[in-house]
Amino acid sequence: MRIRRFMHNREENTRKCQIEGSEGMLTQKQEEFAKCIVEGMSQIDAYKKAYNAESMKDNSIYREASLLMDNPKIAQRIKELRDRLAKPTVMTAQERLEILSDIIKASEEHDINARLKAIDLMNKMTGEYVQKIDANVNADVDICIELSDE
Repeated sequence: MRIRRFMHNREENTRKCQIEGSEGMLTQKQEEFAKCIVEGMSQIDAYKKAYNAESMKDNSIYREASLLMDNPKIAQRIKELRDRLAKPTVMTAQERLEILSDIIKASEEHDINARLKAIDLMNKMTGEYVQKIDANVNADVDICIELSDE
């Protein structure tokens, strides 16, 4: 779970958004830079998009982008974003069954209606319900059986 923290620096009279990751806090610009890298942008293009670099020379942009890429917090965030893209986003049937099982077993956390609904969904998923169809069919049927001596 990502937590956003907003900090107000009175001296600079600026507001920073910091995003907490597994390796600490990133500024909003650092987060944007990491996302641009994961999207396939070059380091220079990612820096230009994330930071105000209009008045900067290309050598300065390249140097600053390289420093960002060497930052362990940013490198970790890029790895996290790439790992997230590599993982399937759809739950497997087993994962859904495990969640339903947790809801069913939790006696106090969920009300009885939620537990009954979870049981119903789980039974449907596992094929516990058999659909019966009763039908009266009035039709003529010809049955032909051929026997051979072979």
